[in-house]
Amino acid sequence: MHIQASGFKLLLTTFLYFMVVGGIYLAVFSGFFVTFALAYRGKMSKAWQSASRVGIFLILLLFYGAIGQIIWNSAVFGKLYYSTDYVFGYLPFYPITQAEINAEFAGERGALLNGSSLWTVNSVWSIITACVWITATLSYYAIRSKKPA
Repeated sequence: MHIQASGFKLLLTTFLYFMVVGGIYLAVFSGFFVTFALAYRGKMSKAWQSASRVGIFLILLLFYGAIGQIIWNSAVFGKLYYSTDYVFGYLPFYPITQAEINAEFAGERGALLNGSSLWTVNSVWSIITACVWITATLSYYAIRSKKPA
């Protein structure tokens, strides 16, 4: 059974992406805050200022990563490959592996489709991911360069 991207599935997977990846980013942000608090020897205003920069970038990466995931689910999933995990087929940290495609769930396994290779799938992943990271980084610097009124 190959699952094509429909409006509801895109909405659902995007919501789950925000919840799970956002939770991971919250843990990362908390780790940075604790690290900065220890580095600044308890000066919370300095720790918060440094951690907020990390937080801004993580929020941007979460937002653009969700857009990347929507593009991935619309353009790649079900067309170049199919896997039993259609929620987190795209993450901006690591590409799809053959083990993910072959993972069995509910008696089904994924497969490469339409003559595509894992190299092709990961090439598309690389292009989308480069756009996600570049856009998040440029947006971060654009926000940071604005002077408060």
